[in-house]
Amino acid sequence: MPFMLSSLLCLLVWTLLFVLINEFPEQTVQINTFKDIFARFVHTWKFAWLAFLPAFGYGFLEATLNGSFPVYGLRIGLSISQVSMLLFAFAIGGILFQLPLGMLSDQYGRRRVLVIVCSLGGLCFTGASLFEETFVAILICIFIAGMVVGSTFSLGISFMADLTPKNLLPTGNLLCGIAFSIGSLTGPYIGGLFIQHTKDISLFMIFSAMLFLLSMIILVFQIDGARTFVRIKPKALK
Repeated sequence: MPFMLSSLLCLLVWTLLFVLINEFPEQTVQINTFKDIFARFVHTWKFAWLAFLPAFGYGFLEATLNGSFPVYGLRIGLSISQVSMLLFAFAIGGILFQLPLGMLSDQYGRRRVLVIVCSLGGLCFTGASLFEETFVAILICIFIAGMVVGSTFSLGISFMADLTPKNLLPTGNLLCGIAFSIGSLTGPYIGGLFIQHTKDISLFMIFSAMLFLLSMIILVFQIDGARTFVRIKPKALK
């Protein structure tokens, strides 16, 4: 049933693509060779490499939670239904707070919001590691973590759009997807190695360390990009 439902949802999205109007990015230079394509990727990376880190982090987090955490949860004594509830709580938290966090990033800037949500997410997973023996405490921590870090992928794409020239936005979007995929590939592997070779350290500490590291990198490094984010005042809209 899960595979059939996924197939139906993919088919639905596929049919909706036919109603979209095709768009072509602005071209400042003619792209004819592989060297031109490679240069386009390099230029996009220089403009917005910092914005690709949240996409990588969310891919790492999501894939490890879905792939490695069920094994770890059963190891620490959680039931299958409890593991399912924890994953559901993380997903619901991310869905509910996509819009509020997006509005906050519009008002206060993507970089500042990303630093805050990654730090709060690290604190939530640290709390989950300290209260592993209490299911309700883990549930609350995971739900709050989903609230704050469930939007890191979309915030990363918005941050990339703030930093990247308009003609390089398709390439930037592609690099965000690549970063997410790399995180999705490395996360379960690292999580599996962690579960196999450690016994006294919580799996949640991997998430905490990764999120705190992302927060520090985004805080320390400053990229001007091609366009800096400017808050739009109401008078400017008249």
